[in-house]
Amino acid sequence: MTAKSKITGHTLNRQEYFAFDALKVFFAVCVVAIHSELTLDFQSGTAVSLTGLLESIAVPGFFSISGFFLAQKICGKDKDEIKDTIRKLRLKYIKLYFLMHLLFLPLTAVGIAQMLITYELGIREVIYALFQGLFLTGELFYSWHLWYLLAFIYATFILELLSGLIWRRDKIKMVIISIIFFAVGYAINCLASMDTAEGISARLQVAILDTIGSGRLFNGIVFLLLGICIYDIRISAKKAGVIFAIVFVISAVCAVIFKLERSTVYLPALILAPALIKLASMYQKPEEPSKLRDLSKYIYFTHMFFVFFCRYNIWDIEGMRLKYVCCFAFALAGSGIVYLISLFLRPLLKKQR
Repeated sequence: MTAKSKITGHTLNRQEYFAFDALKVFFAVCVVAIHSELTLDFQSGTAVSLTGLLESIAVPGFFSISGFFLAQKICGKDKDEIKDTIRKLRLKYIKLYFLMHLLFLPLTAVGIAQMLITYELGIREVIYALFQGLFLTGELFYSWHLWYLLAFIYATFILELLSGLIWRRDKIKMVIISIIFFAVGYAINCLASMDTAEGISARLQVAILDTIGSGRLFNGIVFLLLGICIYDIRISAKKAGVIFAIVFVISAVCAVIFKLERSTVYLPALILAPALIKLASMYQKPEEPSKLRDLSKYIYFTHMFFVFFCRYNIWDIEGMRLKYVCCFAFALAGSGIVYLISLFLRPLLKKQR
């Protein structure tokens, strides 16, 4: 007789977690703010710190939501079924990852031309840059946001190795493993960004910059595991709200006092993102599918085309006020228009089928 997973609880399907869909739109907007360099137009250091806090929980939030739904998906499954589910999820993300890179091929071509003509790099250097971008850092020139998909893909290999732990629902060990991976990613980030590295530190820094670039790829396994853990936690919406409020206030105060800069491996996110996701999981609209899910995807995956346009038409304008705010607004508006066009075309395509 096959043993079953000890996961129990939620029976709602993905469409009923309305708050998650709203959060995904917010997270996608934060990613646009990052890539449009929004905070460069801010005069207040406090505003920069608080905006950096919100921007830094965006991708961890995406991972945590995915971990939450993965836990739901493997509910009642045995170890082999859990592994099979993770493998299918990995294949889905591999297909999406390379499809997105195909979509961004025109911008990649611009990047290659710059390397060959502007920076006068050799063919070998360009080929290695392409290899590094595709398989080690997750971004090619102006497809900066696609690292999220690569981090997810690599995280699924670790999840598969930890399938027994996931099946047993050993939350303490999963949290410990998350913290270890986060510490590794944080240390790598610190080494990669050191201005005065010497000796072995300098050699390590070069090795990091020539391969994975930073420690952000570790975010995938960190927050997927935390998302799985929070799925099983049973607390009231009131308690979840209080916990989130306390964590948010402490994080905001620390961000302002210590002038924490936005980072892909951001210490407060380790607690803040899971607390926010747990709170959001308390609010659903049963049997009411949300259209926000598609909107978040369009914002996340198309905004870099508009940021690219701004980079060569707005960012270089000397003396222009609020040019980064304009870039942010333009990228959001452009992605929104693409989404509206998709809503118009979808029924027409269905009729043709």
